[in-house]
Amino acid sequence: MLGPMPRRDRRMALPVLFLAAVAFMASARPSVAQPCVTPAECDDSNPCTDESCPAGTCVFANNTEPCSDGNNCTTGDVCTAGVCGGTATDCSASGDQCNVGVCNAGT
Repeated sequence: MLGPMPRRDRRMALPVLFLAAVAFMASARPSVAQPCVTPAECDDSNPCTDESCPAGTCVFANNTEPCSDGNNCTTGDVCTAGVCGGTATDCSASGDQCNVGVCNAGT
């Protein structure tokens, strides 16, 4: 039976989850040229891309706009490589010898 996850490993979990999200978002992009007449036809619902329609084909260019990744445990969310992400909130100050300071993403 496995014991509790060491504190060091918990801090590493957030960057690993962020990288997994980046890989997922990159794979969710259309890989086949999508025909269009106007940029509105190219909306991929990704706030981290700017859609355009040059020469009748959708183009999705990454931007660096502020965004919200929906995770309350991050701050300074910004688009990077087509994915919204932020810096992990340091909750270690809320811990002591009896409690481990962790962030609850849902609050």
